[in-house]
Amino acid sequence: MIPFSYQNSLIIYLNIRLVQLRLAYWTRGLRLFTPTVQYVPLSSITENKQRNIRNIKLKDFFHHREKKHNDYDPKAFKNLFTLRSTWVPSLSMLEKSTVQAIAGISSSY
Repeated sequence: MIPFSYQNSLIIYLNIRLVQLRLAYWTRGLRLFTPTVQYVPLSSITENKQRNIRNIKLKDFFHHREKKHNDYDPKAFKNLFTLRSTWVPSLSMLEKSTVQAIAGISSSY
């Protein structure tokens, strides 16, 4: 029989080794069976960043505007085939805090 002090250290060692083996097994399984993205195209990142900046500009521009026409119905037949606008408000039309936020987004990556 192993003395008490050696028995405790042996149990601790075996527990640590078991945890290491489980982690190695799990990471191997995750690598083999979990689909992961190896890279993201730079064009996709830039396109999404520009779309988000445009959405921020539009929300800021129309946020403080009063609705003049309440007769717009997005489900009306004439409105179903309208192309999406590409208009973007200029920076001079936006609030100062929004311009600073856009500058921060634009400068990152």
